[in-house]
Amino acid sequence: MGFRSGSAVREVVRRGEPRLVIDFRYRDEEGRRRRYRRDATVQSLDAARAEAQRLKDQGVNSEVPTPKPPAMLFGEFAEGAFSERYMARRCRPATRERYGALLRRHILKVFGSLRLDEITSAHLRAYEAELVGSGIQPRPHLSLIRTVLRLAVRRGELDRIPEFHAASRPRKTSSAPPTTDEVERLFACAEKWLRVAIALAAFGGLTVGEICALQVDDIKLNEGCLNVWRTISGFKRMPLPSGRKRIVQLGPELEGLLTEVVEKGADRARVVRDADHPRPRRQRLLAALKQLQTRCGLRPHSFQALRRSRAQLASASHGMVYEEHP
Repeated sequence: MGFRSGSAVREVVRRGEPRLVIDFRYRDEEGRRRRYRRDATVQSLDAARAEAQRLKDQGVNSEVPTPKPPAMLFGEFAEGAFSERYMARRCRPATRERYGALLRRHILKVFGSLRLDEITSAHLRAYEAELVGSGIQPRPHLSLIRTVLRLAVRRGELDRIPEFHAASRPRKTSSAPPTTDEVERLFACAEKWLRVAIALAAFGGLTVGEICALQVDDIKLNEGCLNVWRTISGFKRMPLPSGRKRIVQLGPELEGLLTEVVEKGADRARVVRDADHPRPRRQRLLAALKQLQTRCGLRPHSFQALRRSRAQLASASHGMVYEEHP
């Protein structure tokens, strides 16, 4: 069994507690590259290093191939390599928050104590049936489990993922966007900050994340446009997923509302804010819109529906231009 040079012991923090982990790569009897990664039996540095060296020496000097170590527990891999590396490096904050919630609240309770190679199609089917029976949409959970298992395969911790096809998701029928009259009623009933948010969606085509991230200095009244180049993911203001800046031309509906915002707000202040929430989250905007529609006796519509509203279509002459963000 070959191995990398250098120390095979490293320290990780798991649930706020430091742990010593033996971690090195080797080749099995068939020449395939594998990885040995387990908590040290004794949690002292000298003992962990001695244990790691003993494992290496057994593989190098023994004439009989060292048996493959048992697969990691799903929970150990999900909270270790998946959370510490994959999620931290490749996922946006909102995605990390959503994945973490799914793991903690549901998935780890069912699969956390199973070894990676113990998970079968039968386990996944039973889990899907349990979620459906509880009135929970199973696809996000099953998709995340498969993502974790795929990463385990790429890292040599698992040979293959179990074959499983989740039940097809019911196709959503696109509801009709709000009419111009409905948008006008929303404007009439909405508080100032919420009215601005509705206008940005209906007349400017901004998403909820873009609305939350928009700052006063992104409004260019002298040029008659908005510079949309950030969105909110979790609590963090980030570049748009496309990496491009979008320029939205202002029509009379938006220009009148935003003029007052520019006159009263500091350059770095958020455009949509109130006294209690100077940096409102997406959930606050969605909840406020839902409450407003209920109060006005209107059909429930999302900000996405507002972007497709007739009010926006009537203002199509405002146009949008895309530019690469430097």
